[in-house]
Amino acid sequence: MCSSDLFPSHDIKVVFPGKVVGTQVVPGYQYTVIVQHDNFYTVYANMESIQVKRGDVLAVNQSIGNLGEEKPEIHFELWKEKQRLNPSDWIQ
Repeated sequence: MCSSDLFPSHDIKVVFPGKVVGTQVVPGYQYTVIVQHDNFYTVYANMESIQVKRGDVLAVNQSIGNLGEEKPEIHFELWKEKQRLNPSDWIQ
């Protein structure tokens, strides 16, 4: 879970270029976007809205959705194949 300090404008942007492989509403996580970056995946959840669709090719820092005002926290995960990684090691 990341605070809104990482995304101060409430505009969620991808941290690496990639391709949207999933968008869905997940109970407890609201709107969720999964982005593939070669053999890595990033998961962005707890968004109030999504601005992309499956198959979209994304550039780094491209907006994918927005945080809500009521609960401005993003759920962010980084995966390599089937292993979850610590995102703090990748984001500065």
